[in-house]
Amino acid sequence: MKTFLKKWVTKFLLVCAFASCFAVAPCHGNSLLDKDGNPTPPLRDLIDKIGGDRRWSTEEINDFLQEKFFSKECGERWKIEKLIDDERWPELEPIFASLGMINPVKPLADHYHYVVCMGQSVPMMRMQLQFVKNLQTAGLLNFKRIVFLCSNRTLNGQFEGTDPVYLRAEHESAAAKVLLNEYFPRRSTPWTVITVSTSGKSKHINTQDTICQWLKTRPRISSVLMVSNNPFIPYQFETFYGELQRQGWFQRGGSLDFCGNSIVQKYSENNRTSIMLDNVARTLYTEIRNCAHCCEK
Repeated sequence: MKTFLKKWVTKFLLVCAFASCFAVAPCHGNSLLDKDGNPTPPLRDLIDKIGGDRRWSTEEINDFLQEKFFSKECGERWKIEKLIDDERWPELEPIFASLGMINPVKPLADHYHYVVCMGQSVPMMRMQLQFVKNLQTAGLLNFKRIVFLCSNRTLNGQFEGTDPVYLRAEHESAAAKVLLNEYFPRRSTPWTVITVSTSGKSKHINTQDTICQWLKTRPRISSVLMVSNNPFIPYQFETFYGELQRQGWFQRGGSLDFCGNSIVQKYSENNRTSIMLDNVARTLYTEIRNCAHCCEK
C-alpha cells in the first residue's frame, strides 16, 4: 500500500511541476517529457529499442537510463566509455532527431540582450561563434553582449590541435578570448569570458558550475539566447533553465531561448551512439530535477 501511494504522490508532484514550468517560461524544441510529466512517444520508442519497456513510468525510465547509459566518466564527452555498439546508429538516429538532438536549431526571436555561449572543445566553440556570426550577418540576430562560460582546463592536442587557436592558447578560457576577438572584436561587440577554475577542485567543471559563476556577477534580468551544438543543446538548455529558475529569473521578467549548430556527424568515428544515450540520460534527469523544484515553489 505504501509503495502504491508513493508512486501516485510522485506522479502528482510531477504533474504539478510540469504545469508550473510550462506556465512560467514556455520554450521551443523537443522535450523528453510532455506537459503532464509523461515520457513523449519518441522517448518511449527509444527505451523500447535499447532494452527497456515503453510502458514504464517516467521514474522507471530515468532509473534505467541512469543505470545503463549514464557515463560514470565525469570528463569531456570524447572520454565517454562505449556503452552500446555504433552499429545501432542507423536504427536510433531518427529517434534522436525527433528528440531534438540531431539537427541545428534557430532562435525564435531576432533580438536578445545576452548571447551566452557554452565552453566546449575549441572546434565546437568556433562552430558556436560562426553560427552566431552567420545569423547576425543575415540580419536574423541582434544582441547587446556575448558571454562565454568556460573552465580553465588545459587544451587537448589530440582533439583540439588541428585548430590554429591551439597554438595561441593553453586553456579553454584563453581559447574563448582568442575566438571572440576573431569573430567579434571588442571595439564592435562587447563580450565577457566567465571562467571557473579547476584549481583545488576534485571534480570536472560542468555546465552548471559555469552558469552559477556567471549568475554570481549579477547579470541584468533580461533576454538570454543560449548557444551550444547538438547533441548537447537540450541538456545544456535544461541545466541553464534550472539555474535561472532557481534564481527567480523568469519570475522577474527574464527569458531564455536556445540555438546552435550540430556536430553529430563528426562523431561518426568517436562512439556517437553512446554519447547520444549518455546525453539523453543527463537531459531526462535534469528535466525531472527542474520540475521538482517548480513543485517545491
